[in-house]
Amino acid sequence: MGAQTIVFLNLEGRTSNTTRCLNLGSYNYLGFAAADEYYTPRVIESLKKYSASTYSVRVDGGMTKFHNELEELPARFVGKPAAILFGMGYVTNSAIIPCLIGKGGLIISDSLNYNSIVNGARGSGATVRVFQHNCAQKLAHIRENSNFFRSELKKMVFEVLGDNDSPVMPIMLYNPAKIPAFSRECLRQKVAVVTVAFPATPLLARARICISTSHTREDLIKALDVISRVGDLVGIKYFPVEPPKIAGADHDKLE
Repeated sequence: MGAQTIVFLNLEGRTSNTTRCLNLGSYNYLGFAAADEYYTPRVIESLKKYSASTYSVRVDGGMTKFHNELEELPARFVGKPAAILFGMGYVTNSAIIPCLIGKGGLIISDSLNYNSIVNGARGSGATVRVFQHNCAQKLAHIRENSNFFRSELKKMVFEVLGDNDSPVMPIMLYNPAKIPAFSRECLRQKVAVVTVAFPATPLLARARICISTSHTREDLIKALDVISRVGDLVGIKYFPVEPPKIAGADHDKLE
């Protein structure tokens, strides 16, 4: 029995209604968030034995031997005396960068780096020089999924930002008033998306699509169909396709 990948999720509203949706809002790029016959029982057993959290920050009593063991693993792997682990989040970059470099240093930063990296670099006091975005090579499957999905969105005349190979695809909504309409209608049609606006992004509103290796081609086609219909309904297809020209016809007269 293979792993059951989690690309669907149940969402509950205030009325406690549950909707099964195709999940396009996670950061599960490599498909690790799965029900696995080997790992899942061990995770459940660990949760029963140790709980999911110490309910305190490490400095106030939230430190356990497992924190130490977990930090020793990457330290040994890279051949360093110690390592420090953060939960994924804003503080990771914004807090650690000023500890690594300061005034007199030089940071060469990708132009599309996350805000946490940008603020961490600024807070360090180092000189920052920005270079044009150049994505590292992606895994073949996620690149294939991403290229397919992005290409189809553009054919549907959405404005899609980002690198062609990136699994993160901002679809421009522009008007912040369209955020709830787009997300709620997608949810009604059982596709979950993330919408973002200022201050997380610049003033122009957008929907952020996240593609995973766990998404099948059928998943992607379903999502594209829903997004296309909702895009027509909300009015975010900003680049209408020109009507085909008839060979040999006088188009000025036709107009």
